[in-house]
Amino acid sequence: RLDTVEQLAARDELTGLLNRRGVDHAIAKRLAASKGEPYSLALMDIDGVKVANNTHGRELGDIALTRIARELERVFPEGSVVGRNGGDEFIAVLFGGNAQRMETCLAELTDEDIACEYEGESHVFSLSGGYVVFPEQADDLHSVYTKADAALHALRHSDRHGFVRYAPGMDDGRE
Repeated sequence: RLDTVEQLAARDELTGLLNRRGVDHAIAKRLAASKGEPYSLALMDIDGVKVANNTHGRELGDIALTRIARELERVFPEGSVVGRNGGDEFIAVLFGGNAQRMETCLAELTDEDIACEYEGESHVFSLSGGYVVFPEQADDLHSVYTKADAALHALRHSDRHGFVRYAPGMDDGRE
């Protein structure tokens, strides 16, 4: 019974993905078993979901969140950690330190719009993402999150969608 409660506490109720707590636990468990295995972590958010919520109501936003959750599960390979970080933000972790593999997954997710049907109309959303590679670019999980967030923030301020890898200077004034 306690295991069931803990599993529910680690899942996002809407999408069924791990929530931030569940993601942190899954990463910690994997890293403890692998003694510092390299990995890439991406933070992604949905472009336009806030406008859709304001225009059409939360139901459309919920449909978009659920649809994108399924896309993340489809694109990221087995053994990855995929979750909803909160709001319209998602997280994915690929173990093995292969940045090219992360870029392949992010390209597949960000190159095409994701369509959602709501009240007989098609609505399209896109994803934007920022990622970082551990230990190449960060020393610990906290700095991995901070730098992935800085990369996503830098992309947002460039007025484009897609994805970007963290680079020095992206976190200037954000720490």
